[in-house]
This record gives sequence, structure tokens and C-alpha cells, in this order.
Amino acid sequence: MDRVVMDGVSLAYDVSGPGDPAILIHGALFADSFRPLLNEPVLTDRYQTVLYHRRGYGNSSHGNGPIGFAQQAADCRAVLRHLGIERAHVVGESLGGCVALQLALDAPDAVHTLALLEPALAVGATGPSYRDSLVQGRERFREGDPERVVDDLLRARMGAG
Repeated sequence: MDRVVMDGVSLAYDVSGPGDPAILIHGALFADSFRPLLNEPVLTDRYQTVLYHRRGYGNSSHGNGPIGFAQQAADCRAVLRHLGIERAHVVGESLGGCVALQLALDAPDAVHTLALLEPALAVGATGPSYRDSLVQGRERFREGDPERVVDDLLRARMGAG
């Protein structure tokens, strides 16, 4: 993967295909959740796909402390600018959907179209516990307990003890 550095954080990305640019923003658990799509000619023959790892995920480096949606949207925009892309189709999956929405709010001229795939609900009665479980989940995943991460996320989202 190639890299761009923003505010001391290295963001990893891959670019493939011709056509209109489309940036893929992954969710909270897996940085490469979109990678299987990069083998689909219906996508890669029509779009220049940009797959990047958000700050703290996959091959990207970690920042200091917690990071909000505004910073993540700025990171996404930095990747686009680095690549010379003024406007892109933006696809966000799960928590990446929240980042995509924030990008559309902060930089509407950079968003040609917006597709949200099962966007995370970070609001409502279970929103706070869900957000807390995401933060804790990253640590548990690094410790090698992915099954507990999924269980905790589902419990938090469904409001079960």
C-alpha cells in the first residue's frame, strides 16, 4: 500500500482502475472489508477505486488519543487531495458511513455521490454504549479476542446486558 502523512499520521491506501474516482471508507472492525470488491470488474472497469485504512486501522498508523468523525473525514479528504481528486463517489460501510456523512457535511463539493452501506447508528438510547464498545473493541481485537469484540458490539447495539 502507498501512504500519505497527515498531522504526523501515516494513512495507507491503494488505487486501482480507470474512470470516476470512488473512495471506500471501511467500518469499525476490518480495514480491508472492501478488498474483495476490488476483484469485481463491474466496479474496477468503471471506477478508479481508492481503498484506504482509516487512522488506527490496518496499515495506517495510530494517532494520539481518541479521534472523532470530523478528524476522520479530514483524513479521508487528505487522501483525496493527495491523489489530486477534487470530487469522488463516496462509499461508507458501518462506522465508515458516519465518516462519509461527516465528509459530505464538511466538504460537500468533494462528494459526487454518497452511498451508505449499513451505516452505524451512533445515536439513540444505545448510542453511548455502542460508541464505548467500539473504543474498547479495538483494544480487545489487538489483544487477540475478536469473538468477544463482536459479542460486545452486538450486546451494546441491542441494549442487552
